Amino acid sequence: DIFPIILNNMKDPGWEYKAILRMCNWELLGDNYELDEGMVKPSYEHIMPQDDSKWINYFKNIYPDKNEEEIKERYKTCVHKLGNGLIIPGNWNSKLQNTSFNDKKTFLNNHKFNSPLYVSDDSAIDIKSKTDWTFEDIDKRNVAICKLIVEKVFKDLK
Repeated sequence: DIFPIILNNMKDPGWEYKAILRMCNWELLGDNYELDEGMVKPSYEHIMPQDDSKWINYFKNIYPDKNEEEIKERYKTCVHKLGNGLIIPGNWNSKLQNTSFNDKKTFLNNHKFNSPLYVSDDSAIDIKSKTDWTFEDIDKRNVAICKLIVEKVFKDLK
């Protein structure tokens, strides 16, 4: 039970996040895992980007009862959570950077991106079907991915 707590409190995503999310992809896809050319050098994409400048207004619309300072504080607590991340082909990251949630989804859908951490039967993990990206979505996805890691990736360590 300590593993999700540790992951929930990890700061800046580095190679650990990439490794964890790649292991999830491999475990979920099993023998069907196809390493496409771009995934040889995968990149960690913040769905809600590190730079909050373009997203603060987005969140003001979602949370009209919150002031800007409250939104920025909550932003800081969510931006580096595992639930806000996605492994994508490295050459896509510069195209997605600080774009809106809908622009990111459109790009990924147009490129037929089908990572099990993007398209999932688990509504907490699935991103493709969402119309908005909220702090609650990040929190729920964070917990779901942590459970997935414990159940699937590290199943032999139980």
